[in-house]
Amino acid sequence: MVSYLTMSFIHKRLTEIKGTDDTQVLFGGLNVIAVGDFFQLPPVRDKFELQDGKGYNPDSTHLWRDEFKLMELTQNETKRRQYSEFLNRVRIGSQSLT
Repeated sequence: MVSYLTMSFIHKRLTEIKGTDDTQVLFGGLNVIAVGDFFQLPPVRDKFELQDGKGYNPDSTHLWRDEFKLMELTQNETKRRQYSEFLNRVRIGSQSLT
């Protein structure tokens, strides 16, 4: 997961590259799909995107909360039970085989 600051810098850089006004179009008008797992490790030397306030610009929108639609996948489609259980243990940081 990226920090709010990182996402803000991505937005700012894409608006520069695409030549759009920062206040008009997010991410330079490009469609952005963010995927991840809320059980991931926190960003290195930073906070989770959802923990931060407004980022580098106090007048900016909260990109994650205000501009993305959350679609939570709740059903594991992995057919191999042992592999599925292993992945679930990895998600929560469990080293145990049980």
